Amino acid sequence: MSLLIKLLGRRRLASGSLGRETGVALLEVAVSVLVISIGVLGLAGIQISAKRSGYEAVQRTTASALAHDIIERMRSNPMVLDRFDAKVAGVGGNITAAGSCTTTTPPSTPLCADTAFADWDLWEWEQAISGASETDPNDVAVGGLVQATGCIEVDDGSVQVTISWEGYLEMSAVNTANECGDETSLRRQLLVVNTFITDGE
Repeated sequence: MSLLIKLLGRRRLASGSLGRETGVALLEVAVSVLVISIGVLGLAGIQISAKRSGYEAVQRTTASALAHDIIERMRSNPMVLDRFDAKVAGVGGNITAAGSCTTTTPPSTPLCADTAFADWDLWEWEQAISGASETDPNDVAVGGLVQATGCIEVDDGSVQVTISWEGYLEMSAVNTANECGDETSLRRQLLVVNTFITDGE
């Protein structure tokens, strides 16, 4: 009888130990899942931040290309440099459509006078800033910069080209020194290029 009691006691002890071991294993699995979940969320945040930074870099690179594009157009047509002064492209722009000045046949034959070429260059620049080269199925421009504005100032050969667009992050304060674009927006990004072009006259 005493032997039977001892055997039953040992079985109960073994069952209790097995239950405790099973509980510990489940707790370890839960902690592991929690740690992995936190790691995955961290990686997702890093990926989003990297995509955001890459997009901002593409926007700034595009702005730089647009600024240098119009400067080179102005250099190639210095006789009417003042024609480019006080021009605004994109949001709040004052550039109107101009007749095409593409090359004729033979290529040496000019299609436009200097002033008309300047108007055509400005119109093409306006279209580039507005992203007109890329449209959605409803013919709405989706290329270029976000809420972009381009401004040109010419003063006796000194040229300043400013490209303004809407960035993702807000700045700590509004830049009031430059009036190009939405001056009230803390998300306004600015790229300013200054150069000098010799007047051809």
